[in-house]
Amino acid sequence: MNPRSANRPIVPLVLGLILLATLPAAHANSRWFPQFRRNPDRHAQKIHHKLSKYKPHTYLHLVLQDHSQENGTVVALSEKSFTFTNADSHAVESHLYKDVAHVHKSKTYIGQGTAPHRHIHIF
Repeated sequence: MNPRSANRPIVPLVLGLILLATLPAAHANSRWFPQFRRNPDRHAQKIHHKLSKYKPHTYLHLVLQDHSQENGTVVALSEKSFTFTNADSHAVESHLYKDVAHVHKSKTYIGQGTAPHRHIHIF
């Protein structure tokens, strides 16, 4: 038997083990593990950009990273945080951009008759 052919089954086995050893390291930077992303400030930049698009005192719905939700208006934006007036407690709160998961524009109608009118068209 040729000594070269005796080592041949070992080579694919070694290559397979090397691939298995490097797979978790490659997987750690993927979208499935957001805590291992290369640029953790990118999400904060996106939230800052979204909030800067809205006019001052626009009624917004915030979903925070801890899955709590708040409604209110943004008072001022700064580099790392923003001030937010909570609609429920009327308290002025300061939030970091990285603590906000989602921002949605919301509508609020306080009192009877303040909702938009819907016209019924017969024809």
